[in-house]
Amino acid sequence: MPVQAITGVIRELRRAVLHQDGTDRSDAQLLAAFLARDEDAFNVLLRRHGQMVLGVCRRVLGNGHDAEDAFQATFLVLLRKAASLRQRELLGNWLYGVAYRTALEAKTARARRRAKEAAMRNRPLPDADDPWCELRPLVDQELERLPEKYRIAIVLCELEGKTRKEAAQLLGCPEGTVAGRLARARTMLAKRLARHGVTLSAGALAAALAHSTASAEVPRALALSTFKTITAVSAGQAAASASVAALAQGVLTTMLLRKLKIVATCLLLVAIAGLFAVQVLGEPRPQRTAGLHGQPAQPHGTTKFVTAQEVQQAKRKPQIYLNASLKVKRPGDDEAQNYRGIIAIDPETGKWRKITGSGYNPRVSPDRETVLFVKHTGVADGRVVESELWNCDTGGTDNPGKITNLGGLACWSPDGKHLVVNHGKTENDKWIHHTWRIDADGRNPKELAIPKTDEVDDWSPDGKWFVTVSDRHPPHGHGYQLYVMHPDGSGERRLTKNGLNCYPRFSPDSRTVVYCHQTAKEGNSIWVVDIDGKNARPLIKEEDLVSPNFACWSPDGKRLAVLRFKWEQDEKGERFTRNPNDADYHILIMDADGQNRRRLDLADATVSWLGHGDWR
Repeated sequence: MPVQAITGVIRELRRAVLHQDGTDRSDAQLLAAFLARDEDAFNVLLRRHGQMVLGVCRRVLGNGHDAEDAFQATFLVLLRKAASLRQRELLGNWLYGVAYRTALEAKTARARRRAKEAAMRNRPLPDADDPWCELRPLVDQELERLPEKYRIAIVLCELEGKTRKEAAQLLGCPEGTVAGRLARARTMLAKRLARHGVTLSAGALAAALAHSTASAEVPRALALSTFKTITAVSAGQAAASASVAALAQGVLTTMLLRKLKIVATCLLLVAIAGLFAVQVLGEPRPQRTAGLHGQPAQPHGTTKFVTAQEVQQAKRKPQIYLNASLKVKRPGDDEAQNYRGIIAIDPETGKWRKITGSGYNPRVSPDRETVLFVKHTGVADGRVVESELWNCDTGGTDNPGKITNLGGLACWSPDGKHLVVNHGKTENDKWIHHTWRIDADGRNPKELAIPKTDEVDDWSPDGKWFVTVSDRHPPHGHGYQLYVMHPDGSGERRLTKNGLNCYPRFSPDSRTVVYCHQTAKEGNSIWVVDIDGKNARPLIKEEDLVSPNFACWSPDGKRLAVLRFKWEQDEKGERFTRNPNDADYHILIMDADGQNRRRLDLADATVSWLGHGDWR
């Protein structure tokens, strides 16, 4: 049975166990009830999260008494901290962190007990029949180190068995956002585990996480003992065992020290800022300003590093995402350095920031959280024959991860839950397109009934239409035409009739398509056409060898970003590009009707080349 199917079965079985209490009360409601001395509420929480907590403890400590002590201590910490928890709806994520720290505390205590023993004498032997044995000591170590929003996605969906819809409701974000974070979390985690010599695909890792939690069913005796202990301690009628109490106290002390450390750090920063302010007031200095990429926004040459707050602000503001080849001269550098990769550009100022150092054709998710891009892994006879689909965070944290081997041009569904991927290959000496719809995390591939001659370039924001670039008309490979059709392949309608037409994009209202139109006589131009195939009209044409070759809409549909470059011309009048550095690649911002044009230059960078992308 495929890994994905196994994972799905495990998840459904676990969900049946986790929700057998039959209550619709949330974690926040159950915590409030428990604080009001409702013992049944704690019993529900214990059943709901116990399997995940025990799974963490066993992965760190093995299947033994130490894991059971850590299990009980985790819920004892919950008892002590329940009243002060802020995000009660995300109790599972909080319990995961406490369980991991408690298990580490227990592991340290066990090491102290065995300090005088031989290193391997009493250590349990690995289970040769357990395929995840090697993974257990490492998975929680690296999972704990993930950025919180990615760790939460793993905890909710993989360790606690929640659907992406349920996780989205808890996190207060679109389901597509959860899918994107989950996909990135798996790839990041798999990449980190690979550093330890544990090589797993994202799908196999998902199965490993589901398997390890499913196998950690809480024994009835342990659940009953934990329930009695916690309720008795809560009522002041008894105390926990010495080992459990010591573990809980150790974790509580660590949590307190961590909080004090944060406070001390904040106070220190305030003090440093005060001293700095005194120095500044006493001795005027040049004001520092910067672009989002860490380069100076003004020509006076001063600079500062990008802050996390600046990145988050940039993500909330629409950006133009392109793959680019640049020459960048940083302050202090003798010569400009070459840079190639995907960048995000502020359409108003030209300030830019790095997204990732590789990839082509970036497309941004509807929630602006994820950049989807293609990596070429094989080229033959000038044609890309092997490629993969990757993604990364739009914050520019440079954490790319592979989604699928079904490489090719791809675009998002309007809700961000799915991707459409054009996977091309040679069949019977012809280049054939296979169109796949997959989940945003790379799962559940399904081939769609789109003509094999067509490549899907965009999915309309209203979800009703694909726009395709078709090679079904002669001269093949030299006369591409545009079609629209429904995602099931029905309702096909031709939009263009002559020339070479490519790079179509739907307007935000789904009524219009912008595209590049090329003829031998007139060169390149940018056109728009209504989706019924009527009212085709040019917006900007080639002038003085300056040629537009791509356009994309602003999120509000009021403007277009147009990529342009300049041809060279030989003695016979034939156009060519000898050196990209001399081709004057640049961005033109203009109104949707082609008016009010202005050139957008990148701050502190010389453009060698710009590739197609997205404005989101």
